[in-house]
Amino acid sequence: MAGTDARARVTAVGTVVSVIFGFGGLVTLILLVHRQILQTRAQTHTETVAADAKHDAIQKRAQELFLKLSNTSAMTRPPSASAPCTPLTTLGTNTRGGAGR
Repeated sequence: MAGTDARARVTAVGTVVSVIFGFGGLVTLILLVHRQILQTRAQTHTETVAADAKHDAIQKRAQELFLKLSNTSAMTRPPSASAPCTPLTTLGTNTRGGAGR
């Protein structure tokens, strides 16, 4: 009987150790998946910020072109001649949310 109890204890200890290692592996896997999700979110955020910065730069450039054109047009042409702004129209067509969409 003593041999059977010893085998049962060894088996129980082995089972407990296996469960502990299995649980540790599961926790490790969950942490790795969580880390991957966070890295994906960070990458998406970085790309969005870069796209917004590019859009802001395009808008700023368009505003500068418009101001420059309006200042030079006011000095050299009558007001009716400065109405068509072909470069600005082209710029608006090529940007996000522009007239071309």
